[in-house]
Amino acid sequence: MKYIKVFNTESDYQTFKDEEDYVTPNVCLIEENNTVSFNPIPPPSLAGDVAYWADSKVKITPLSEWSPSLGTPVGVVVVPKGFAPDGKIRIASLTNISSAGTSTLGTDAMNWGARVDTALKNYTKLPLTDNNSSACTNTSNGRAYLPSDNFSGTTSYVDHKAKYHSSESALKLIPSPYLGDEPNPEYYKTLEGNNVLSDFNGFNNTETLVGLGTGYKSANAAWKYTDGISDLQWYLPAMGELGYIMPRFNDINATITALGGVILNFIYNSSTEMSAETYYQIKPNDGLINGSAKVGGQGAIRAFAIIE
Repeated sequence: MKYIKVFNTESDYQTFKDEEDYVTPNVCLIEENNTVSFNPIPPPSLAGDVAYWADSKVKITPLSEWSPSLGTPVGVVVVPKGFAPDGKIRIASLTNISSAGTSTLGTDAMNWGARVDTALKNYTKLPLTDNNSSACTNTSNGRAYLPSDNFSGTTSYVDHKAKYHSSESALKLIPSPYLGDEPNPEYYKTLEGNNVLSDFNGFNNTETLVGLGTGYKSANAAWKYTDGISDLQWYLPAMGELGYIMPRFNDINATITALGGVILNFIYNSSTEMSAETYYQIKPNDGLINGSAKVGGQGAIRAFAIIE
């Protein structure tokens, strides 16, 4: 029996070939015309990459390599591969979502739901930073600010591309989700088990809220949304997921604009509960994360989906 060994890189092939015993009785390396074909390892996804539907699945490509001939765009990468605790990619829909669960070119602001405690975990702490070291303080604080590539204030110490809104106090700053090209565990690690930015469970949150009835308008709107072509289940993102809009805000919006969508520029509801009476929102214009009343608060909806 003969086997063909496939290599991802030329160096892998050379290492194999240089071994004295690379040919064994049952293994045969076949080279055609003294050449070897390699299967290149795909590059990691980045915030702002295009998510499109082709060959019955979602594929990812950089905007610079995007062409309509590749398939039908369904979203844009917001949380790159490896940055969420489960390592999976999150994409955002190309438009806002109406209360009926359909795409809207404007904003159909809606409240969160009943002012009662649900089965969801309540998050009451934010990881604040002095912006001078890698240390974070887990502080009970209803509001704090994320950095963005759209701001011109103080640079985030973990992300050279993202700066804080120039008018905000350094006492209310959240570290960026990014640390170069690597995940920043300070962003989502469970500090005393109650860090709001550790909540990446938007899918489960939404499913729970939908099960509680139609009164949870934000969750129901996102859950009903369909992009019209893929088999993705869309949902209302949790605060840990939604926060990833900010650091690469311009990159993400550039892709959305190129694809004819609606930029992320409204106050957005999350599926993360703060208390029996409040939930969390994000305001991209200044990077603010804050608690809002479940009934009185109003926010736009952006649906997210998880890509395996």
